[in-house]
Amino acid sequence: MKNHKSLKNTILTALGLLAVVLALIGIFLPVLPTTPFLLLASGLFVRSSKRMHDWLMHNRILGPYLHTYLSCRAVTRRTRRHALVFLWTSLSLSMLWIDKPIVRLVLPIIGLAVSLHLLMLKTIDDEKAYGNKSYKSGSYESGSYESGSYGNRPAEIPDGANPCQDTVEVMESGG
Repeated sequence: MKNHKSLKNTILTALGLLAVVLALIGIFLPVLPTTPFLLLASGLFVRSSKRMHDWLMHNRILGPYLHTYLSCRAVTRRTRRHALVFLWTSLSLSMLWIDKPIVRLVLPIIGLAVSLHLLMLKTIDDEKAYGNKSYKSGSYESGSYESGSYGNRPAEIPDGANPCQDTVEVMESGG
């Protein structure tokens, strides 16, 4: 029975790593969705490897984004701005380089769908989302996780602040 659990954990961890790789590729290829792959990786790691889940959630680049998204269903203004600029820059370059009508038709549709998703998410300020600088850099202390929502998040928010408390709807804040 122990071998079965070990094999299951190995498979789930391998699939989680594959999801992280696909998410990282998705940063540069807008047709691959980054966020769903990161959420998938987090869910797989929660079920298979605390060490890998801690690594992902405390990663200097991906961790703060995941925490904000999972705990508040929000993104920071900076994350949204960078994502939209990178998305449309890479889509535009792809449409210029690939001289096929179907590409020039499909890529803008994908871009609009991703843009709408980003614009519909709540907005949270960087400082409110991440509190102190040590959290932003990913060097905060690894702590226990509270059970509950999919993906889980650190039990303590830096500086005791609730980052979700000050989220605002995009339409109200003007983006």
